[in-house]
Amino acid sequence: MDILLFIWQLNKKKTEIVKFLFSRYSLDQIDPIIDKNKNTILHYAVKHSSKDVIEYIVKQKDYLKTRNKLGQTPLHKAKKRNDIGVIEVLLNNGAQINTVDSNFDTILHFAAKHGSLDVAKYLIDKEADVNSVNFYGETPAHVAVKNKRLDMLELLTSRGARVDLKEEHGNNALHLAVESRSVEIVQYLIDKGIDVNAQNIAGLTAAEIAKRLKYSQIYKLLASKGAVLDANEVFDSDPETFNFDNCSSVDSSDIDYSKLSLA
Repeated sequence: MDILLFIWQLNKKKTEIVKFLFSRYSLDQIDPIIDKNKNTILHYAVKHSSKDVIEYIVKQKDYLKTRNKLGQTPLHKAKKRNDIGVIEVLLNNGAQINTVDSNFDTILHFAAKHGSLDVAKYLIDKEADVNSVNFYGETPAHVAVKNKRLDMLELLTSRGARVDLKEEHGNNALHLAVESRSVEIVQYLIDKGIDVNAQNIAGLTAAEIAKRLKYSQIYKLLASKGAVLDANEVFDSDPETFNFDNCSSVDSSDIDYSKLSLA
């Protein structure tokens, strides 16, 4: 069977055409239809077709647990469509909302990055775990912060997401907000009561990261909220006096936490 033909028909979004193909070929012929990345016909349907096509395919055979090379199920493929109807079809037919891919990302992790608020709300209402942790120790809240999505972070925290949890390098949401250079998120996290002096595994606070990256506005904001530079030094009441010209400039992507001293 020509996989290109089948995929093309899925992209046409016509339920009648897909029904004809299923009537023309047996499941034994259809099952092996995968691309080089091990995406099945349901992966393609979720990405390209209407919910009617998706539901028809699901009713023929349970493809919901099939995984591609990235460990993604068809549910993960719904990540960029922002279509609640498609997700609903999959969940109503047995897809597990907290299933993870090879990076231990759930669909809520993906929604936190580039999904709509409506989709995220729907997923949470369906009991998506707001504090699920991926391979890198990141929760959906961490993902929202890294992508400067204050609206998503507000939704997640309102539904129980914790901002004090730390990812693999010991960074909490505040550390990541500083690295993302998001003053609004830093302010929001401070208002939520996050510990401004929490340290990552390298012993760095959010203020120390801001200093190293020369993010003066964030540095001054943290200073005004009582941030401590180290065990023996507290910022004075006038952070305007700090001379950033004496700091070496680095990019956030250049910080290698594994090589930073804890001393």
